[in-house]
Amino acid sequence: MNTTTLRDTLARYFQQRPNVWIDGVALEAIAGRYAWRSRVSDCRRELGMDITNRMRRQTDANGKRWTTSEYRYTPAIQSEIDATGESVLRGHDTEFSLR
Repeated sequence: MNTTTLRDTLARYFQQRPNVWIDGVALEAIAGRYAWRSRVSDCRRELGMDITNRMRRQTDANGKRWTTSEYRYTPAIQSEIDATGESVLRGHDTEFSLR
């Protein structure tokens, strides 16, 4: 029996794509058409995930306008290699160098 919830599936999807803006239509396909926004909220509230939403207005070649809703997961700590080749951990408000 599979005990993975749609919330957990959505959380894993975000975690596999840190710092990437994801269209709400893609999240709908993963977390359920009618409750995916609630599951994003659950990831924030129950799992402490930092998930940001943005709305973008777009226009096609014929002038038709629509709004795209996108979401991005930002991990609490991210590891990067700086210009000197050293590993640097970045948090929301902090930066650490591993020497």
